[in-house]
Amino acid sequence: MRRLSRRHALQGAAGVLGLAQASTASLAAVATPDFSDPIVALRAHVKTVGSLGSETVCSFMRLNIYADLGAGNFVPFFTMNNILVDHWRPKGDDQHEMRKYEVGFFTRFGSHEPIDHFDNPVTGKREAVHQFRLGPVPRVYTPDGVIAMGFTPKLLPIEVVGERVFLATQSIESSPDMTRPGETSYVNSFMTMSAPSVNGC
Repeated sequence: MRRLSRRHALQGAAGVLGLAQASTASLAAVATPDFSDPIVALRAHVKTVGSLGSETVCSFMRLNIYADLGAGNFVPFFTMNNILVDHWRPKGDDQHEMRKYEVGFFTRFGSHEPIDHFDNPVTGKREAVHQFRLGPVPRVYTPDGVIAMGFTPKLLPIEVVGERVFLATQSIESSPDMTRPGETSYVNSFMTMSAPSVNGC
């Protein structure tokens, strides 16, 4: 019977470890899509936020609203709650249409207490808050970007951390203010969504 020396045992363990590392690296290489490909990135984004097929997707979001005074910290205003009903369908040529129906209602900042007004900490005035309902709002996702009515989200690079995919968007826009003639309204909106990676996407 052959004796197993410490040296042979260590060599064997090192070989097994090397095979395990090689297998893990191979799996990672196979499982991680090439998100620099616009079509791969588009399909991952649509699959995460909606559906690649003909399907209705319902979701709920909370958005904290702040005032940017141009100096110092942002000033908290209130929280907007959104119920979204999105009807998705593929249009061919790697284009995916979504028609959005949305209800928005407001609560005190960081809480679930409904409000119909808030005391503006910037002006000191009591302001009315208007709940809203809108739709259908059409939007088309393409390899070249998003075609939207109103604010248009710009898709930022996709990140993969462990077994999760992270999608970020930004809307940095300006338009004539509808309530103050001659003034400009500015919007700076950022959102990050995450989902488990399934089949590498």
